[in-house]
Amino acid sequence: MKLRHLSAVALYLGSLLCVGCLSPLVPDDEGGGGKPEGETTPKDTFTVPVPVDTVEIIHKGSARDEYTVAEAQAIGKTDTAVWVKGYVVGTVKSSMKSGCQFEPPFSVETNVLLADTITTDWRRCMPVELKTEFNQYSLSLAQNPTFLHEKRRLLGTIDTYFGVPGIRDVLIIAADHPENDENPQPEDSTSVHGESLSDPLSVAEGIAGQGTEVYSEIKYVSGYVVGVCTGKGKVAFADTLSVHDITTNGNVVLADSIGESDLKKVLVVQLPKGCIRDDVNLAAHPENLFRRLTACGRLLTYQGLAGLRDVLGTGRRTDAAGNPLYLLE
Repeated sequence: MKLRHLSAVALYLGSLLCVGCLSPLVPDDEGGGGKPEGETTPKDTFTVPVPVDTVEIIHKGSARDEYTVAEAQAIGKTDTAVWVKGYVVGTVKSSMKSGCQFEPPFSVETNVLLADTITTDWRRCMPVELKTEFNQYSLSLAQNPTFLHEKRRLLGTIDTYFGVPGIRDVLIIAADHPENDENPQPEDSTSVHGESLSDPLSVAEGIAGQGTEVYSEIKYVSGYVVGVCTGKGKVAFADTLSVHDITTNGNVVLADSIGESDLKKVLVVQLPKGCIRDDVNLAAHPENLFRRLTACGRLLTYQGLAGLRDVLGTGRRTDAAGNPLYLLE
């Protein structure tokens, strides 16, 4: 009886010793194994690859000098929108520590993960909030699975998201700068041509920048309201337009000059339901004819003509910082 009792005690003590020898594993830099022996990560602590106070902030967060993900993590919070650049590496399904997804198929549309390298280490990733249909259409991996491991530039506010530093209130999603850019902006520039309300593209530039891919550049374009598109490839210009009989409220047509009537020199601006349609459409506001509209959207063909689609300004008229999303002068 004593021998059996001692054996049970020995087994129990042995199991405790074995458990004590184990240390929890966390992903390494590329998600391929555990941390070196003796290193552990508390379950209730968020960690980044290196302590944030050792990250040197060498970029300015501008459109031509974006923050890295590591820099954005170290900054932690901003009062205004800044530019951050990184690779799209996955999504968050539940939590950063246990709910990140790095392999397709993806079903989450409301966020993506951004990282400085292609990694599966959640500690090196920033969650990006995609709370509008426009941003989900522009970047979500559920709708754009080919964007996985592609680099994107984002203009948004750094703030807590999923309990860690994240990017919220995203205003602009853009592709990476082309290599060997021959027209770099000054280092202290906060924007590049077409990426701000104060420096929009002309209608001619918007036409020249039209894309045919699922993803195309998001730009600000400015021009005079000269009519409406009444069907594929058809425009009712001001000289033939009876403002009292306008029924189309889903678009307006812009041109660089008020008297323009050449279909090759106009751009159709889609007016999605919401604030911008309520404010701009000619059916409700014939007085907007010949006014200048500056709006931000995707440079894609619309109704068979050069277009500006998925325009910002559906749910609100200003961004998180109070700046207008579109301007009618």
